[in-house]
Amino acid sequence: MILKRIVGIAGDTLAMRDGVLIRNGVSLVEPFTQRPYPTGRVESLTDGRRWQLEHLVSGDPGAYHPDMRNWGPILIPRDSVFILGDNRDNSFDSRSSGALPVDHVRGRPLYIYFSKTRAPDSFSIRWSRIGHRF
Repeated sequence: MILKRIVGIAGDTLAMRDGVLIRNGVSLVEPFTQRPYPTGRVESLTDGRRWQLEHLVSGDPGAYHPDMRNWGPILIPRDSVFILGDNRDNSFDSRSSGALPVDHVRGRPLYIYFSKTRAPDSFSIRWSRIGHRF
């Protein structure tokens, strides 16, 4: 089982520009996301982009070259959700694997099991978050 955040549902249009998620034309503020790598390191999605091509809302599919921080806009298909990990630069999620069928969603988190600092060069446990219930 994996834990990811649902950021889009069927019928939503999603895109990402310079790491900012855009849902239905509105840029989202996501203070919970982590970006442990410098902005110069961007993983290409060329192998995992084929699924995106059939869901592109606009643009030339032949000129579409998404990466982890720049993709879309895509339309989320019926009976599907789009998931992203909070650790955006190091997450295997819908950007690579495609939209997830709704019937694959098994539940929701109950509490925070573990939490550490966001700084990439340090490791400190955030005790005040552990056990926090949702």
